Amino acid sequence: MTKKEAFDLLTLIEIVYSYWVMKSEAVSNWLKLCESMDHEDVKRNLLNHVKHSPYPPLLEEIAVFKEGSIYLLDGIDDHQNPSSRCLHEYSQRTERQIHH
Repeated sequence: MTKKEAFDLLTLIEIVYSYWVMKSEAVSNWLKLCESMDHEDVKRNLLNHVKHSPYPPLLEEIAVFKEGSIYLLDGIDDHQNPSSRCLHEYSQRTERQIHH
């Protein structure tokens, strides 16, 4: 996946989940790893996530690495509720940020 394709997916995430903003560290992680990921597979996972979750996806939930790529992503506690889990990569937008 190119950086432009990664930005397009990040933009889609912020449009769909407009009450959330991705933290800069998460954006940086996406850009570091994007060339090792398959764009179409990640996009498919993202669209599936959007259908089933009111919370934005974590990178580890939708990442699909190209064959032969090995990356360890920070493990997030699967037992946390979804809104707590997404706080690792997102911040809630303030009302002012939403309307302006």
